[in-house]
Amino acid sequence: MTTARVRLVDSTGTVVGSGEPGPRRRLAAAAEQRPDTERLDRIHTELVVAALARRGLQQFIDVRLPMLRGFEDDLHRIARRIQPRATWLCIDHELPSSRARRTLGTMLGGAHVVRARFEEMDQLLDAAEARLDRTQPIAVLLHDVLFQVRDAPARAGMVLLREWLAAGSAVSLTHPSPDLIGRARPADLTARRAPLFQGRRRAQIAALLDGFHQVGRMVPTHQWHPSHPYRGQPGWAAGGYAALAFTPHPSSREGACM
Repeated sequence: MTTARVRLVDSTGTVVGSGEPGPRRRLAAAAEQRPDTERLDRIHTELVVAALARRGLQQFIDVRLPMLRGFEDDLHRIARRIQPRATWLCIDHELPSSRARRTLGTMLGGAHVVRARFEEMDQLLDAAEARLDRTQPIAVLLHDVLFQVRDAPARAGMVLLREWLAAGSAVSLTHPSPDLIGRARPADLTARRAPLFQGRRRAQIAALLDGFHQVGRMVPTHQWHPSHPYRGQPGWAAGGYAALAFTPHPSSREGACM
C-alpha cells in the first residue's frame, strides 16, 4: 500500500514542508468521507419531509426522543416552503404521559410541543387531535423512537395509529438494527444510548408496518432516498433502516412521490 504524502505550500506557492499526513489529518479525512449517523439521519428526515410536503401533506407529527431533538424548526420551515400552511406538532416521547395534554411551548417556527408516550397511544392521539385536523391526511415521523418501545405496545400503538389516521396519511419510520449497527463505529452510537434498546431485525421492523402500504423497500436510512448525498456509503453506515408507508388504501401516485 502506498501512503499519501502532503505538501505544505505558502501563499506564494513555495513548498515549505512535506511528509505523511498525521493521525489528526487522517481521522479528519475519514470523518469527512463517512459522516456520523446523526448527519445521515438528519438529511434523510429533511428529504422525507420535503417529499411528503410536495405530495400535498400539510400536517406533521414528529414523535421524537427529547435527546435527539434540535432541528424541528428547520423541518417545519422546509415543509412551509412547499406548503405555506403546514403545521407541525412535536411529541416528546420520553416524558411522563400524565402531562400528555399540556403544551410545553411553541417553537420559533410555530410548532407546538407536547408530552405523550408512544405506549399510551390514546393520549398521544388526544394531544394530536386537539391541534390537527384528523379528517385530512397527516404525516407521522417515527424516527429512531420505537427502539425504546417493547414489542407488544409498539404493535398495539401502530394499530391504533393506523386506525386513527385519515386515508392518504403517511408514516415515516427509521429504526436502528443489530443487522447494521454492529458494524457501525462506536462513536456513532452515542445517539442510540437509551435505558431500553429493542434490537429488532429487518423483518421485525417491517412487521410494525403491517396493515399499511409500504412504498419501496426497507433499506439502510441513507440509501432510502435517491437524492441522499451519502447514498453510496456502506449499508451499515447509518446503523438502521428506513421505510415509508401510507394508510389505508394508497393510490398509484404514491410510488412516484419520492
